[in-house]
Amino acid sequence: MTDRVARRVTVVVLLAVALAGCAGPRPAPPRPTRTTSVSPTPGQPSIADPDRACRGGIPFYSGSPAYAGPGPHLMIGFPLHDDSLSQRIILNDLPSRLPDAWAADQSDVPEVFAVGPDVSTFQHAQLILCMSPPQVTGRTTGTCEYGDAGAAFAGAGGGVKIDVVAATYDFTVFESSTGRVVESFRLTGSGGTCPLQVDLGLGDARKIADIFDGDTLVAKLRPLVEGRAPH
Repeated sequence: MTDRVARRVTVVVLLAVALAGCAGPRPAPPRPTRTTSVSPTPGQPSIADPDRACRGGIPFYSGSPAYAGPGPHLMIGFPLHDDSLSQRIILNDLPSRLPDAWAADQSDVPEVFAVGPDVSTFQHAQLILCMSPPQVTGRTTGTCEYGDAGAAFAGAGGGVKIDVVAATYDFTVFESSTGRVVESFRLTGSGGTCPLQVDLGLGDARKIADIFDGDTLVAKLRPLVEGRAPH
């Protein structure tokens, strides 16, 4: 066999071997690397609807500081409303303001019962005070008399007279960050208190809900706000 023929045979044999290798079984692909799933980052805390949160079981604002350590433990108050009462009951004026130093509200005129507290207020609040609508009875505790403009006045005859009826109010103090109940209590109207102004649109068909004594409420709340938290 000449050298030229030998080289051609060698090339053909090598090519056949290469083709046979390509036609054989391919190696299994590598297994994918196991990855660890990452939980999504939680969103920012949100303010709960006070009508819902005051029923208990959910935080008012999870970003609030815990109720812990020495006082003062700043507070936000929510007087809850019942629209079904408006046709038969006139809400009385709340008694004198709670101490300004108790308010989580950081405005120039701080108020515990601030209207529409914002995130910055909740970021200072450890406690939430929920006050129920008045629970009234048929017992009359006094009478209020009003002029044509609906302003209270003292005088004999000539005005609109509206009865004041006995009422009780339920209070619940919560920890803002957890919704945990700290304390609950009930206060009774102090007897015959008259609002300074009323809407006489419904005449004397309604009754005025008696209101509690403000000093009694302050005395109930002072140990919670100014004292050391129990844990």
